Amino acid sequence: MGLGATSAARMEEKRQHRIRALLRIKTYMTRLIYYPAIVAVSAMISFDSAAQEITLLTLESDLIGEIGGLALDAPASEVINRYYGLLPESIQTMLLHYNEQLATLMTDYEVARTAADSAEITEVISDMDAAWIEIQKIHSDSFTSVVTGMLHIAYSQLYPVL
Repeated sequence: MGLGATSAARMEEKRQHRIRALLRIKTYMTRLIYYPAIVAVSAMISFDSAAQEITLLTLESDLIGEIGGLALDAPASEVINRYYGLLPESIQTMLLHYNEQLATLMTDYEVARTAADSAEITEVISDMDAAWIEIQKIHSDSFTSVVTGMLHIAYSQLYPVL
């Protein structure tokens, strides 16, 4: 796969990610209209210059918030396991699958990096990004933005490539 094809694939992946985000906003807006009593709305405007995306409104309903008693310096795996333990078993199973993929791919990445195989590195990172996107979708559907941020930091500690 050439460099142009990889770039085009990444652009398509980003476009698909934005479409999924817009669909989630539509879903949240529908929930807001039909279930206003259970939806907590927090409006915030932020600009992420690196991603060049603007968040106009963040809606959070029936999402899992911060766990009390979890130490700020808790190991990344403990943070992830404690929050994942609060999810339904079917979602935990999906997350376990994606985490196993990431662990395998991280090993593949180290081998490719040691061998200085840039094509293999690119392919492995692309596969890691795909698994990471799926994990992030589950996070955003299950946890508040604060918890999602904590989980992102934990994953960054376990998988620095992400």
